Amino acid sequence: MADKASPVTDLTNDIVSALRSFTGSSVNFKVTTRNEEAGEIPYEVFLAKVDPKEVIPRDTKEWEEFQWKTRLLVIYVDCSKVEQHQIVNRSDKSSSITEVLEKVIEEHIKVYDNGNETYPVNYGTDPRLFLVVLQPFNINIGPKSAQVSLPPTVSAKYKSKFGLSDEQMAGMRHTIDLDDENDSSRVEWEKEWTDWRARTAHGSTSSPRNPFSKAMKNLKKHMHKDK
Repeated sequence: MADKASPVTDLTNDIVSALRSFTGSSVNFKVTTRNEEAGEIPYEVFLAKVDPKEVIPRDTKEWEEFQWKTRLLVIYVDCSKVEQHQIVNRSDKSSSITEVLEKVIEEHIKVYDNGNETYPVNYGTDPRLFLVVLQPFNINIGPKSAQVSLPPTVSAKYKSKFGLSDEQMAGMRHTIDLDDENDSSRVEWEKEWTDWRARTAHGSTSSPRNPFSKAMKNLKKHMHKDK
């Protein structure tokens, strides 16, 4: 393996090469890679894809925590040195820039999954986790997967898979598929949040809330004193 080889550098270099080929320009496309909190990304770009069914209750402490606990790898590409018409709505191209870059990412996914002469299997960061943003045009490609946080407590079945305590599970992340809402990883994660909501809702209503029930309790207490 080459000493300075890096899957992320290879990916960003291939993204820049694809952009130069697509635009017919040799300008410098500046690339910046950041680890962002989910709440810092426009909702429709990421969180709407992560939780379209809203299994995490909105406007709650859990939702706020989820947004900073869940992080996203973002590759920002500065395309300000080319004109918009060189990237957007190119009628002379058989594929859009989005499709071109999706193919670039797919090639890197194959390397990640299978390895090659430079990298072993699963070396580096899974390319499925990257969001590519072409600025200032707000063209977004990916991510295909996300590593998301779990509810405050998980089911015994989920814990048994890892043999960890609730405290240890709190730092874990569950990887879900963002392209397929019926993928087993997503279904399992959604079930954990749904079941947690059911457990906490049951716990919060375990004592009587009915004012009539409370009145009956007080009445019985006074009757007992009178005896």
